[in-house]
Amino acid sequence: MRTRPEVADAEIHPRSAKTLTPIDDGPLVMMTRAQLRELVADAVVEALAEFEAAKQPAPDLLSGPQMAEKLGISRTKLHRLRVDGAIPAVNLGDVFKYAPAEVMAALRSAE
Repeated sequence: MRTRPEVADAEIHPRSAKTLTPIDDGPLVMMTRAQLRELVADAVVEALAEFEAAKQPAPDLLSGPQMAEKLGISRTKLHRLRVDGAIPAVNLGDVFKYAPAEVMAALRSAE
């Protein structure tokens, strides 16, 4: 098995230098591995912060019996509404959960 030759932080392997091409027609930037690590770490932290800021809170999901009770209908009727596509449900394995606001909106629009 061939081992990769060690390359110093500021050194570029001659074969690698031939394959480098600018992506945006701008100048190539040379940096050490440590500088690259820092740049990537900063970009990851920034991306994670943007992701966390954009996250929507998960809606409160109710079980079938809870949703049926909230609507004042039987579980059988709730099941029939879901199967017919009249109300939305989230399938979590072998259990269906319901977002009350979405169910109520679907029922209002069907009237």
